[in-house]
Amino acid sequence: MNEIVFRPANDTDLPSFAAIHIDAVDTLGPRAYTADQIAAWRRWPGDEPDEFRRRLTAGHCRVAEIGGAPVAFAVFTPPDHLDFLYTSGEFAGRGLATKIHEQLETIARDSGSSVLRTEASYLSRPVFNRLGYDVIEIEDVVRFGETFRRFKMRKILRPGPPATGPERQCIRAHGPSFDQSPRVLAEERITFKRHDENNPGWFEGTDVHGVSGYFPTEWFLIEASANSAIALRNYSAAELAVQIGDSVHLIESVGPWVQVIDLTGKNGWVRRNRLENEPAS
Repeated sequence: MNEIVFRPANDTDLPSFAAIHIDAVDTLGPRAYTADQIAAWRRWPGDEPDEFRRRLTAGHCRVAEIGGAPVAFAVFTPPDHLDFLYTSGEFAGRGLATKIHEQLETIARDSGSSVLRTEASYLSRPVFNRLGYDVIEIEDVVRFGETFRRFKMRKILRPGPPATGPERQCIRAHGPSFDQSPRVLAEERITFKRHDENNPGWFEGTDVHGVSGYFPTEWFLIEASANSAIALRNYSAAELAVQIGDSVHLIESVGPWVQVIDLTGKNGWVRRNRLENEPAS
């Protein structure tokens, strides 16, 4: 078996990266894209070589090679962007992208980054989900005359700006309300039951696994007449257990609830009134 080598990229790798990009699009693209979309997507290195090169050389590029030939690559561009993460079709699914990401995440952490951000395709979104990223926004972009849906994703590496908001002390303890918490991926359709009168900005529903719970209204496209809602981003209803005096950092707020992360990196929802200097709703 040929040895797998992971190393920093150099200028002589650039033609190989264009070939990997095209091969990945050609071999893996049919899983999620039309023939016209694939034809447009594969044009990028040839039609915009300067932009392709600029993004490859903008930060720290790592490559995996087998038998002396590059087969996968990705780039971390400071302060917080993860770019590319392409593997040639023949070597997809062998963990090369995961290993490259581990190396780049280490560089990001060592450089003081508190978050990693990326824009994922339908093909790469499951990989980034497994690596700990969440979809925070869905957008449609036009490239070479074709429309592509992509997913803005985020992985919080540590509490602190710009990944999170200010630090807060807990003035009341908080514990999970349910044994099981709903979890939803972007674009999943869940069951909508009713708006929650006691928690403005939230509704009651059931996720695709049959777990009931509460969901932030603004994170879903609600079709009340069909008793359904479509997720506009990833969502977990998991709550965070905190004690009086614990320190947490704010991530996002929805009505009377705040998503926070503690100093160990655990995150979840707590009620606003558990935190100092936070209004009750």
